[in-house]
Amino acid sequence: MYLKLTPFVLLLCSPPFLFTQNPPDFSGIYLRNPARTWFQSGRSSKSEFDRSTREVFQAIEDGSPIVLVVTQTSNAIQVTTFQNGAQSASRYSLKGSKSRGANRPDSRGIGKAQIKKEILLIKADPPQLVRLSLDPSLDVVLRAGERWELSSDSRVLTVHLGPGRSPTETYTRQPSIDSALMLASGSALMNKCASLRWPSRAQGPSKIDTGANLGFTEYRQLNKGTFFDAGLSGEFFKELERVDTPGGSGFRRNGQIVSEFGDYVDLDIEPAVSGCLPSVPLFTPMAPPPCPPPTESTELRFHIKWTGSSIRDLGEVPSELLSEPWPELRRPVKWYRLQIPSKGVPITDNLEIRILNNAGDQIGCISGHI
Repeated sequence: MYLKLTPFVLLLCSPPFLFTQNPPDFSGIYLRNPARTWFQSGRSSKSEFDRSTREVFQAIEDGSPIVLVVTQTSNAIQVTTFQNGAQSASRYSLKGSKSRGANRPDSRGIGKAQIKKEILLIKADPPQLVRLSLDPSLDVVLRAGERWELSSDSRVLTVHLGPGRSPTETYTRQPSIDSALMLASGSALMNKCASLRWPSRAQGPSKIDTGANLGFTEYRQLNKGTFFDAGLSGEFFKELERVDTPGGSGFRRNGQIVSEFGDYVDLDIEPAVSGCLPSVPLFTPMAPPPCPPPTESTELRFHIKWTGSSIRDLGEVPSELLSEPWPELRRPVKWYRLQIPSKGVPITDNLEIRILNNAGDQIGCISGHI
């Protein structure tokens, strides 16, 4: 007699592993997309000043691309992060034990990972307060962990950085590390002449007799960023006033229109380091100390060019590193001063400042006018 097995009986007799889905494989190379969700906080504002400020922060984030290389095995996940020539690696056990993170941009420290259904959970232990930016409304976020998800076609990696309305990043899968780094370099702020400037609430005529700001840029490498702020000063600016005209901003001194610079102006460039302590333990009783200036910021070089009505390439201009004279009060601010030839240059022309490290590699560029 033969036993007739129905499909239902066969299903019941099937071994359990046939019902077990393979966990998602996060292995791959990913490039972070423009961070359009980073600065959408719960508070909305109709203020033009607030919107302009957020646009500046957005430009900084978009100009700081990140590449992830993820390697997943049955035991662990390793994440290597690249940003502007710097890299770091973290390894997370999938077996329930803790692994030590090795300086991801957010400095997770010690944690562990697990895959639940289609989601990778990375848990920080203990939770961290992580500084995201200089935006006071989004200065810190409680980082208890991250939640990673892959799209149905595995092309897009979404990383939720915390609970609730915490920021979310998305990454697109790339065919190779070389192509990912090439795309990142093409959008990096360090390779562009930025015209970033904080918005001003001032209206009407304004005195600029002490000088005028040109703009700033940022050079970010993982958990450290260096802001470069540039401005013009000197004898030329004494009693100078900016006024609004139907054709834009104009300048006058003692009632007389001023249309050209004098023989020379002083260019001041101040490097300011941020994020060298990107995370602090929860319930820290006091704020971390300010970041000391990195050695490389005291060995900078500058290539200068006037642009606008005509191009005047001044080449590499010598600079002097100055320091505040009162170290007993605080860590002295240091800045570079360059004397820039400006005779006959229209006051509305742009000054292009290429910032080079000691080896001559560009790490930033500012293009602005007063």
